[in-house]
Amino acid sequence: MRAAGEPPAPPGVVCLWGYCIVVWLTILAPFAARAQEPTAPPATPAPTATAAQPVPLPEIAKRADELAVYLQQVEDRSDPTAVLREIETDLPTLTDRLNGLREHTARVLPARPSLQLIDELADQWQGLQATLAGWDTTITARATQLDKEMQGLDELQAVWRATRDATPRAGTPPTVIERINSTLVLIQATRKQLDAYRQRLLVLQDRIIQLSALCRDQFAQLKEYRRDAVGRLLVRDSLPVWAPERWSLSWAQMHDVLRTQSSAALSSLRDYLSTQAARIPLQLFVFVVLVVAWRRAHQRTERWLAEDTSLSNVAAVFEHPISSALLLTLLCSPWIYPQAPIQLRTIIRIAFVPPLLRVVDRLVDPPLRPGMYLLGAFFVADQLRVVVAPIAALEQTLFIVEMMIGAIASLWMVRSGRLSRLADHMAPRTVTWIERAARLLAGFFAFAALAAALGFMQLAHVVAGAVLGSGYAAMLLFAIERLAEGLWAYALRTRALRGLRAVQRHRAFLQARGEWVLAWVATLLWWVAVLNSAQLLDPIVDTARAVLGAQLSIGNFKLSLGNVLAFVISIWLSVLTSRFLRFILEEDVYPRLHLGRGLPYALSNILHYTILLLGFIAALAAIGLDIDRFTILAGAFGVGVGFGMQNIVNNFISGLILLFERPIKVGDVVQIDTTTQGEVRRIGIRSSTVRTAEGAEVIVPNARLISDPVINWTFSDRMRRIDLNISVPYGTDPERALELLRSVAGGNPRIVEDPSPVALFMGFGANTLDFQLRAWTDRFEEWVVIRSELAITVNRALSGAGILPSSPRQDAPQPAAVTPAEGGVAQRRQDS
Repeated sequence: MRAAGEPPAPPGVVCLWGYCIVVWLTILAPFAARAQEPTAPPATPAPTATAAQPVPLPEIAKRADELAVYLQQVEDRSDPTAVLREIETDLPTLTDRLNGLREHTARVLPARPSLQLIDELADQWQGLQATLAGWDTTITARATQLDKEMQGLDELQAVWRATRDATPRAGTPPTVIERINSTLVLIQATRKQLDAYRQRLLVLQDRIIQLSALCRDQFAQLKEYRRDAVGRLLVRDSLPVWAPERWSLSWAQMHDVLRTQSSAALSSLRDYLSTQAARIPLQLFVFVVLVVAWRRAHQRTERWLAEDTSLSNVAAVFEHPISSALLLTLLCSPWIYPQAPIQLRTIIRIAFVPPLLRVVDRLVDPPLRPGMYLLGAFFVADQLRVVVAPIAALEQTLFIVEMMIGAIASLWMVRSGRLSRLADHMAPRTVTWIERAARLLAGFFAFAALAAALGFMQLAHVVAGAVLGSGYAAMLLFAIERLAEGLWAYALRTRALRGLRAVQRHRAFLQARGEWVLAWVATLLWWVAVLNSAQLLDPIVDTARAVLGAQLSIGNFKLSLGNVLAFVISIWLSVLTSRFLRFILEEDVYPRLHLGRGLPYALSNILHYTILLLGFIAALAAIGLDIDRFTILAGAFGVGVGFGMQNIVNNFISGLILLFERPIKVGDVVQIDTTTQGEVRRIGIRSSTVRTAEGAEVIVPNARLISDPVINWTFSDRMRRIDLNISVPYGTDPERALELLRSVAGGNPRIVEDPSPVALFMGFGANTLDFQLRAWTDRFEEWVVIRSELAITVNRALSGAGILPSSPRQDAPQPAAVTPAEGGVAQRRQDS
């Protein structure tokens, strides 16, 4: 009811409310009433057995024959013999590896090994568990398939049993009854065969699951040990090196431990290589191919170096073909030998050192080479120290000796003045930082040796691992980076790439940009290696995940820092992709297609906007915004834009029209009004840029270029007509004057022959005879200079013929004489 004094509702509102009430009564009210009724749980129908339909008597023979073929196909496709044979063949070897690795883990853990060795063992267990998980997935899929096939056979068996029961004995040929019985026997035999296959699969699956449980338990044990060791870095975890209890084992006992360790390692290595014997020829083939390719590259770079001495760094990369090929082949070992045991990994790492030092030797300054070779020796010692890890006292002693040698060598590098010689090739500040780093390394080595001597072995291993690991990673990444830079520079000079215009015109830029990318990638990988060696990578990654995953809820929309970062990266990648594609198109595609003037610019801009739009949509998806909701919001926003931002939208659509229809192209000389004349330099999404004769950049909204009259002087070609007015005194022969004018225009090499120059007698002036010379040039940018040359030549020709030009008369007004290079514009008049 309306309150007292309240004004009556407008008629439109009353009608609206009445319409809503009618709709509710006719449509919504029944649903509302039904919703208010008490709902009873739906009645569950009683299960009914579907009776199998018997085969009609006339079709028994045909259906039985078809069923025999079908059962044979079922048995063939369900036979898991190939899968079982492969897994059953590899499973004993894998079981032996697991048992050997378990024994090795049991021997190593009581000796309090380093975290690096724990990570190696954990990686081994994870790799083996991944293999077992793959087998389990395969067996599960085959067992599931067998279950489905057996269910189908059960249904077929029910059908043929129903057929046997429904077939009358009297009057039915005995052969038909025999056919039914034989079909049932065949179905039962096939089902037994499938059941036998399934039993084999299930037994094998049980063994695999047991081994997977072993891997899981061992990995959890290593993870627990690692967590405890990281949390107790500042707690003494071993006896001091001088403690008598530390040397409780005799040399004979140590020898027995080492012999047992070596025997187990060799057995594990032999078993693994026996299963991977087929991959050894693959690695040899890769090595031979790389040697041949590297030798050929070395020969080519030597020829290039004779012509261009600036390629000495590139030639140095290919100076040792065998060492470089061996280094790259060993780098491929993780892909050639997946899940290799620790022993094989150790051998491969030791084999890395000689070719690595051989390659790096030519790429570093001579003062740094002793430190490089010492670092390689430390790396080999670290790998060999793993062999004596079960003997804690021996491993501790070797570690202390290694750290003391490192401290002495670092101080010697500083004291001997070898690092000072780097000033010949490096900046003094860089040399100073290198000397400080060497002193700092000596301090770290000494601290690690002292910590190990006092019994803080985990702390000593972490400090030494951070120092030596960063050095190993730096040397390896430096070699890989230089090899990659050499390959990139070599590729830019090969026949396949040097024919590209982009490479011909921008080879130095492309080479520098590639080296910049490789340097940044190497630096990033080095920091990852340093943090991993210092046991800081996992905590930093976990913290970064927590920070990036923290969500801010705004209603139903959840936003996290990771989503924002993904949004920014998506936009950035779309911009880079657009730049790269436009660069390739403008350098190597458009020049080969002979497109019309302005069309390449239009295509590049359209491609740019399309990629940015796709990148923006991908960024919205990365940030977690529902695209459907975004479409609704975009529609609502478009309505608001249509009313509130009409000019911007108008200019945007006009820019698209300019790009697609191309009435005006970049490079065209246009005249928009009496004040805006110049060359179109850019057609943007909202406005275009026109450079005037005075050098000013005029920003013209795109809507003006579409709606206002625009004179385009260079729409179809770059031709320009030059009009030159000449006045001579009375008494001059007009025919002779016209001939002189035509000969002058025809003698100018920058005047085109088609259309040919025209000389016209315009009429009689007060004191002169008036002529006009009309000539065309295809050098639009130079028409002012050509007009000046024509005037000078005409004056010289008339004077030489004894015809003196009369006093100057007022010519018809001409537009401003400028060139597009200067930003000028002039009006073009066609000769009717």
